[in-house]
Amino acid sequence: MVAAALEFTLGLQVNKFLEGIGLSATKLISLSSVAETLGKVMDGVWAQIEKVAALNDLSKRTGESVATLYQLQKAFTAAGVPADSIGTTLFQMQKALGGVSESGEDTNETFKKLGLNLHDLKQMDSGQALKKIMAGLAKQDTNTAAKSASTIFGRSGAADAIQMARSLDEFNTAFDKSAAQAAVFARVAEAFDDVEKAIARVKDKLAPLFLAIAEGVLPALQAVVGWIDSIDLAPIAKAIH
Repeated sequence: MVAAALEFTLGLQVNKFLEGIGLSATKLISLSSVAETLGKVMDGVWAQIEKVAALNDLSKRTGESVATLYQLQKAFTAAGVPADSIGTTLFQMQKALGGVSESGEDTNETFKKLGLNLHDLKQMDSGQALKKIMAGLAKQDTNTAAKSASTIFGRSGAADAIQMARSLDEFNTAFDKSAAQAAVFARVAEAFDDVEKAIARVKDKLAPLFLAIAEGVLPALQAVVGWIDSIDLAPIAKAIH
């Protein structure tokens, strides 16, 4: 009964407040439902939005496109290499393509031993260049491949490079098969960002409204709570025992 009385009293106060600002309870519920539904939809795509945001950040660091980075994520994972090592791998590779290794060693001879031309590699995007290098490493014996990988990818990235070279089929298949999805990622990145901002604006618009409603019904809430607090329930408790 107490809960029903509290709900009834607050309901009256909310309706009175809403009428005062020219908004019906039905309309408010509709607005709230729309926001909640949009929120649920956003929950479903939020993981994708976060992926796009992370790829955008990585794109700024590496100068590579979002699409290529997405394909590399798939390829790294398929080869059993953590996708979060992509940034470091590309940085080391780009440095090596500049002609100098991590230790300051000339890399031109290393690429020649892989059957690759440094000038040609520079004309490719990072994904295609990496595929060529992995293919070259796959043809070398273990010791030679380890030296080549260390020169190009540094000591920290050599082991990952060898693993990808030894998993070349999985790497290439995942890279190629993810091309269509990568294009979608690149195409909808800006739209996803716009939707996320729109959701934030809807929530921002509704938040002050609910705060105002809460303030409007505060006197009634205080009165009901005060009334409940004043009731001596001791006799009822004794009667139960």
